[in-house]
Amino acid sequence: MQKFQKLLLLTCIAWLSVSCSEDDESTDFVGIWEGSSLQKTDCMNPVDNTTTRRSCDDTQCFRLILNGDNSFSFQEGLPIKSGRWDVSGDSLSLCIEEDGEEVCETFIVSLTSVTLSLGTLNEANGCLTNQIFDRVQDTSQDEDPNS
Repeated sequence: MQKFQKLLLLTCIAWLSVSCSEDDESTDFVGIWEGSSLQKTDCMNPVDNTTTRRSCDDTQCFRLILNGDNSFSFQEGLPIKSGRWDVSGDSLSLCIEEDGEEVCETFIVSLTSVTLSLGTLNEANGCLTNQIFDRVQDTSQDEDPNS
C-alpha cells in the first residue's frame, strides 16, 4: 500500500508540473502599460548611455494596451496605433497594417508583475534601447479594457 501511495504522489507531482508548464504565459502581458522611462545602455560610446524619464501629461502619453485577444493599441500622442501582438520566448512582436501590408516590429522583452521592458539593439552604435512601461491596470480578468 505504501508503494501505491508513493506512486500516486509522484504521478500527481508529475501531472501538476506538466500542466503548470503548459500555462499560457501571454496572459501575464495583458494590461494597460504607461511609459515611464527610456534607457540606452551598452553603447560603444559611453556618453550615449542615458536614461530619460517619461510621464503622462495633457499633451502626450506613451500608453500600451495589450488585450487578451492579442490585439493592442499604442498611444504616443495622436494618432493611436492598433494591431495585433504576439509573444514567443523573450520576444514580443507588435504588428500593424500600413498601406495594406502588415508591418511587425519585434522587441526583446522582459516582464515583471509591475514593469514591461521592450528592447531594441542598434548594431551601428551598439546601444540597447529599452522602453520601460509600468503596469497601470491588469486587464487579464476584464472583458474590455477600452471601456
